[in-house]
Amino acid sequence: MQKEALKKIIPAPIWRAGSNAYWGWRNRGRHTFLRELSSQWRESQQRLAACRNQHAGKRCFIIGNGPSLRQTDLAKLRGEMTFGLNRIYLAFPELGFTTTYLVAVNADSQPRVIDLSGHAFNLSRTQVLVDGQTAGAEAIPEPVDVALYPDESNDRLLGRLELAPLTLTVLKTGE
Repeated sequence: MQKEALKKIIPAPIWRAGSNAYWGWRNRGRHTFLRELSSQWRESQQRLAACRNQHAGKRCFIIGNGPSLRQTDLAKLRGEMTFGLNRIYLAFPELGFTTTYLVAVNADSQPRVIDLSGHAFNLSRTQVLVDGQTAGAEAIPEPVDVALYPDESNDRLLGRLELAPLTLTVLKTGE
């Protein structure tokens, strides 16, 4: 029987309940169920739980991207808890500081290499807190899907960050 023919003979409230149950399972339920079986997911949840209240009582600023940044005096945020998104590192020399955390997303189907040379980014003290498989408050010793490559001649200010396709990473800059 075709879907439209079934809709004609099944009462609307029953059809909606069945449809909602199906789509709930398809879009969320099966993922929720399967992640409970994953030891990797449980470990990641425990690491994330360690982040709770880590900065309790402190102000936090999330700095996006766009032309309005040039019209805003972000120097006032020096010393504050800040999260910078994606290409904010391009503004680090102008800001005179790096954000506390850098959130980088690669939504492409190809690896992305971010050249950090000349952007006052201190790779020698940068820690990966979230990679393609794990999240938490402590540095990940061997990150997956993200790699930091300091320049061998001067790892203080030069280097590159490489992200695997469809990856989000969070870096603690150490600043």
